Order: sequence, then C-alpha cells, then structure tokens
Amino acid sequence: VRWRVNGRWWLAALSPLLFFAVAAPAARLVNGDWPDWSAFDRFSGAPAIGVIGLWLILVAATGFGEEVGWRGFATPALQRTHSALGASLILSLFWMTWHVPAFFFNRSYRDMNPATYPGFFLGIACGAIVLTWLYNRSGGSLLLVAIWHGTYDLVSGARAVDGAIAAIVSALVMVLAVVLVLAELRARRQGEPSILGAPPAE
Repeated sequence: VRWRVNGRWWLAALSPLLFFAVAAPAARLVNGDWPDWSAFDRFSGAPAIGVIGLWLILVAATGFGEEVGWRGFATPALQRTHSALGASLILSLFWMTWHVPAFFFNRSYRDMNPATYPGFFLGIACGAIVLTWLYNRSGGSLLLVAIWHGTYDLVSGARAVDGAIAAIVSALVMVLAVVLVLAELRARRQGEPSILGAPPAE
C-alpha cells in the first residue's frame, strides 16, 4: 500500500475522474442529457450506500481484490522474463478470461451488444498496459492501481453512466495506452529507459 509517491502518480491513479469529466459533456452533446447523478451509488451487485461508500467498495473489491493478483503477483513474475509491454499483453489474456463469468451475472456486461465484445477485450488489454505503467512507475504501489481500478469501474459501470459515457471513458483509456506504447517503442529504438517499466534506481 505504498502511498508516499510523487503527486503526479496520484493524479494518474485518479485519471478516470478526468476521463469522466471529458466524457459526460461529450455524451451530452450527442444525446442531449446529463447522467442521472442520483444513480451514481447504484452498481450491479453492490448495496446503495452513497457514492463514496460505493467507491470504497469498488476500490476494495475490484481494486485490491484483483490487483493483488494481477499487478502485485503476476506482473512482477512475468517481467522477470518479459518486457513490461510483453508482460502486460500476456496478462491481458488471463484478465480477459477472468471477466468472462461476469457476462452471466453483471447487469452492465449483460447489457452489452455482442458486437462490442472485441472493443471490450481491447479495452482490457489497454487497461493492463496503463496499470503496468502506473504500478511500475509508482514504485510498485498496489494502493494506486487499486484506486485507478475502482475509480474506473465507478465512472464506467455505475447505473448513472449510459453507454455513451462508458464508451468515451474506455476510449480515453485506450488513447492513453496507445500513447504509452508509442512512447515505449520510441524509447526502445533510441536505447532509452523503458516508459512502462520501473524507473532507474536513484
């Protein structure tokens, strides 16, 4: 639960809120409506205990609940024999499989059109890249990746969030992942330290 990190990594951990701040006005331009703010504490399978309570549940359950395994164990293990990018892509295959059962019980997943499944799984791969970057660059902070994960789930999966907002939030995560991959490939070509990997020891 490393929390004493440079402030920019805290901003990165909370970046899904920024993505939502872009997505909500953009979606309003498309469909003419703001999200139903009163429904932000409603999430499939979670009690209605207010938005802060829901966020804390998501950080604990889907944040720490998953990230202890994905970033806390699997990412370091994979990075012993693979690059940070390679480890992210391998891990994303397991992460995709992990989410398959949710399509049978989670309302948000059940409501998805099968045509959107490839985009959903691409989004998981992009999320894996972003979380590898955040985990490595923050010095291995499970707290920060759990906060990112839980916050993302809130702003993309609460009942207040319609399809347009969730799609835009996910698209912005993909954009960030593409930027990171391009920066990583550029660093490789120029013999510079990895963008996705851990920072050089001081």
